[in-house]
Amino acid sequence: QNQIISFDHENYNTGTKKTYRVRPYMLKEYLYRWYLVSVAVGKTEPFIFGIDRIKNLLVTQEPFSPDPLFPYNRLFDPVIGLDYSNAQIEKIVLSLDPKQAKYLDSFPLHPSQKVISATVKAVTIQLEVIINYELIQQILQWGVKAEVISPEALRAKVASLLTMMQKKYD
Repeated sequence: QNQIISFDHENYNTGTKKTYRVRPYMLKEYLYRWYLVSVAVGKTEPFIFGIDRIKNLLVTQEPFSPDPLFPYNRLFDPVIGLDYSNAQIEKIVLSLDPKQAKYLDSFPLHPSQKVISATVKAVTIQLEVIINYELIQQILQWGVKAEVISPEALRAKVASLLTMMQKKYD
C-alpha cells in the first residue's frame, strides 16, 4: 500500500528547514547520493529531496493512489543529474580536448551524446538536454579542456562564471 510520508528537510541553498508531507514515487542515485522523488500533498509538480537531509521521517497511515500520469520513469531523461525543469530541450555543442573526449566516450554524459567531428586538436560533441546546474558544473569541471560552442546563452553563462572565478584569483 502506498502511504504518505512526512519529514523535515534542510535546504542547503537557503539554509532553511521545513516539514513536508509527500507522496513518494521513487529513489534516485546521482553522484553517490540518494534522492527521494515525490509529489507534495496538494501539489502536482515533482519535489526532489536529498535523503541525507531528511530528518524525523514518519510513514503516515494515510494511503494515496499513485498518479498513473506521473512521468517518474521519464522525468530525468532530458537532463544531466537531478535538476529537472519544464524548460526546452536544447542542442548543446561542446569542443573538447581529445584526451577529455576519451573519458566522455567511455562514460557518456547523456544518452543523446554524439560526436560531430574529431581532429587531432579537438573533438566536437552534441547533446540534446535541458540546460541545468549539473550540465554547467560538468563543463566548468573540465576547465580549459572544454569550450561551449552553442547555444550562445549557455556559452555566455559559462563565460560569466569563469570571469567571476578569475576575479577571485586576481
